[in-house]
Amino acid sequence: MSTYTYVHVFPILDQERPFRALVAEACRSLDAMAHLAGAHIIGEPHWSISDDFNLICRAPARPLNPEGEEEPIVLPGTCLIPEDKVERIQSMARSGYSINAIACRVGVKWKTAARYARMVRVA
Repeated sequence: MSTYTYVHVFPILDQERPFRALVAEACRSLDAMAHLAGAHIIGEPHWSISDDFNLICRAPARPLNPEGEEEPIVLPGTCLIPEDKVERIQSMARSGYSINAIACRVGVKWKTAARYARMVRVA
């Protein structure tokens, strides 16, 4: 299957906000925006700021199927993402990262990050 790049431009309304805060805010809507555009993000997004103060996201993606259906439901005990991503999600959860930050940095959907982060036992 061919790999595509999904590109989304987020206008920066407050130029005083730190880069990390801008990315965290944009991550909350990234999957929904990609879905509306007919894409499913399949890898870690890359972020930059353009000269005209826009936050640019470039992420590997694939087209949604013609019906726009989501991925199949993952049954407990199965894993549709590579094991190294699961380990990274759980390590970040142990370190106190939010689900939004984990999803954005690892390049998975919020619900996927939440599912694997919940498996971590908080001491």
